[in-house]
Amino acid sequence: MNNLIREKRREPDETEFKRFITLAIIFKRAESLYNELNFTGYRANVVTYAIARLSYELQSKLPYEEIWSKQSVPLQLINALKLLLTGVREEIVDNRPSGENISEWSKKDQCWTAVLNREFDLRLEAPKSWLPTSISSQSSQGGDDSIIKAIVKIPSDVWFAVANWGKETESLYPVQRKIAFDIGKVINNGRTPSFKQSESGKKLILRARELGFVHAELSTELLESLNEIFET
Repeated sequence: MNNLIREKRREPDETEFKRFITLAIIFKRAESLYNELNFTGYRANVVTYAIARLSYELQSKLPYEEIWSKQSVPLQLINALKLLLTGVREEIVDNRPSGENISEWSKKDQCWTAVLNREFDLRLEAPKSWLPTSISSQSSQGGDDSIIKAIVKIPSDVWFAVANWGKETESLYPVQRKIAFDIGKVINNGRTPSFKQSESGKKLILRARELGFVHAELSTELLESLNEIFET
């Protein structure tokens, strides 16, 4: 018998352990909600996509500490999950391409794009410590124009570059690349992006920076001047 040397799996630290348990709590609650909504079949597919979309909206800032301390999901997220489960199920089951097998459709990038393109009026009201402005009650009602002004300061060439970089590196989904291209086109034509476009652009540029996007016109000075808007 050959002696196999296996690398010992690193044990999670306290923070990682809490995150694992918190995600399990969210998944279990979402599964329960799926049943409460009287849906049958494809629960694993729908729940996974719904939580992924929620995480995307929150810029991956799920309220781990709050859920861990209370060992339950906040009411705001429960209400959001109900909307997400309903809408996501429509995209995966009802709106899939004709003749497409649901399980196979769920594995495709186009399915995730369809889920991302779906509009949800989540109207969450939650602590700013974990909820970005993009889906807070203030922004859903319009918010102020400071984000729009910040987005306009970023040259159109940067937005076009984000779209190209996202495609070449496969770092961004098609819907994200389209957002970047559309904002670049609006700015290039001397027009002002809408509040909704600007909110999406804010999330996108932050995500691109996080994944390693750099551009000469996205200077340190410009980023510092926008920092107050982008980090709130």
